[in-house]
Amino acid sequence: MKISGCFVICMLLCCIAVCADTHYVDINNSTPAQPYTTWETAANNIQSAIDEAIAGDTVLVSNGVYSITSRITVSKNIEIRSVNGAKFTIVDSGGSAQCFYLGSICQLIGLTITNGYSTSSGGGIRCANNDAIISACILTGNHAVNDGGGMYKGEVYNCVISGNRADRHGGGIYQTEAHNSAVSGNTAHRGGGIYEGFANNCTISGNWANFAGGGVRSAIVKNSIM
Repeated sequence: MKISGCFVICMLLCCIAVCADTHYVDINNSTPAQPYTTWETAANNIQSAIDEAIAGDTVLVSNGVYSITSRITVSKNIEIRSVNGAKFTIVDSGGSAQCFYLGSICQLIGLTITNGYSTSSGGGIRCANNDAIISACILTGNHAVNDGGGMYKGEVYNCVISGNRADRHGGGIYQTEAHNSAVSGNTAHRGGGIYEGFANNCTISGNWANFAGGGVRSAIVKNSIM
């Protein structure tokens, strides 16, 4: 019997969907056990669960303040999602490190990312390119010595980006695509809210730059309030 290429592809996709695992994170769990695939064996830090995941998996994070001293690194196509949203699940570096480095096609959903610090770019989040997607997140109180106080590259959807700072360009975001998001109260030398990049259906308000582009500098803005 001849089997079509489309049939083989469909079977492979179905297999990937069936084989995908969820790895759980609960900061209060005292009995973590690899590969963290139940709440009873959940990791008590996010990086450990990410390390166990493979492409297509989900890392599900319970409520809590996840304090970190080194950045969380993602180098695989996975989804990192909170259980109850950004108000209840917080990643806080206390000003000691960048919060996330996203080096792959991945997704962050429903986290607050705060007090990140980078001596380079991307105080809260640094993306290797624009493939990473951040949605329903809050980025606040992050600082980059160079560019992108809140975030460097990547894409954001339905996010709040406020109170971040870059010493050079893009206090809120730098070379980032922003959709349906609020960018407010960020500061930089140029482009207090957004530097370069793209914004669509966003609200951009109360940002400040000490040289040029308090709200936006060198960016494309469509269907937005400024």
